[in-house]
Amino acid sequence: MPRRLIFSCYVAAVTAAGLVLSGYALARGGHDLIGPLGDVCLPLCLLLVLAELWPVPVPRAEQVSDEITLSSTFGLALLFIAPLPLVIVVQAVALVADTILRRRLWSRLPFNIGQYALSYGAAAFVYHASQAYPSLSAHHVH
Repeated sequence: MPRRLIFSCYVAAVTAAGLVLSGYALARGGHDLIGPLGDVCLPLCLLLVLAELWPVPVPRAEQVSDEITLSSTFGLALLFIAPLPLVIVVQAVALVADTILRRRLWSRLPFNIGQYALSYGAAAFVYHASQAYPSLSAHHVH
């Protein structure tokens, strides 16, 4: 298989799987995204969006500097106190805002939303699975 075809298949698979997970998460828990923790969730939501909009420049040797965003840091923090659908929605809003403000290619947006949804979904799975083991639970960490 040519590399270009493999890459296209990868992008399509990540996009499809991420968007399916997003739809499933919203269908299951989208009715009450913030709930009683709004006072704590809203600042983290705002920080996630701001972190996506203002990336940190990273100098690279012999090449134009790169940029990284810290939005996933706030997304992961948000995931510990809020439902997965809220994290996915806020990250998607941040990505759409970034696409608009930086005039990025719209064709990349579904892939970016998909990859974040899969990452947050995996993190939520691991976090909730660890709650079944008291030695891994945050309640027992001193």
